[in-house]
Amino acid sequence: MNPDRPQIITPMIMTALVITFGCLSAWLNPDAAVLFLAVAAGFPVVWLLVERLKFRGAVSEEAMEELSSIRNAITSAGLMLAIPLAMTAAYTSQLVQMNDDFEQRTMGVVFGLVFAAYGNLVPKRGVSLKSTSCDRASEQAFNRFAGRMFMLTAVVYAAIWAFAPIDWALYAAMAVLVCGIGLVMLRRLSASRKD
Repeated sequence: MNPDRPQIITPMIMTALVITFGCLSAWLNPDAAVLFLAVAAGFPVVWLLVERLKFRGAVSEEAMEELSSIRNAITSAGLMLAIPLAMTAAYTSQLVQMNDDFEQRTMGVVFGLVFAAYGNLVPKRGVSLKSTSCDRASEQAFNRFAGRMFMLTAVVYAAIWAFAPIDWALYAAMAVLVCGIGLVMLRRLSASRKD
């Protein structure tokens, strides 16, 4: 693999999976078809818009690193969407027999594990050595902080879905998710104000 060319295969595979499982879920769940089709159609459109609006004309070496980072993010987002869509399709098609409570718990735990895997990758992402617009040390420190927060948030999120009473698991898990992501966003905002 050429490190100067951003990987396109994995985001394309994830996009194909999101479209496939989104359409299958829409077909199996006619009542929620609009939602599933919106996800299936929206995901590739968002990817296309991000790349087209961000990268016009010739792409510099610094922009190639950004493009690679965007495609890695698309891959991660695709994975986080494809797994719940696939599970929804499996449950709705009766391939997997279980009650609604167990289905909700399973999907919550799986999402937490996928989010934890993403959090594990964040600090390992290198900071651009070609970029002159940021302080590389503070950028890497932010990546480490974000990775730790994502991991911690994901573990607590999965634990809530695994062990909390189902009546309030959704509310508690979403509160944890919003707080964890909110802390990362606050850290980013405070860092950008210092610059």
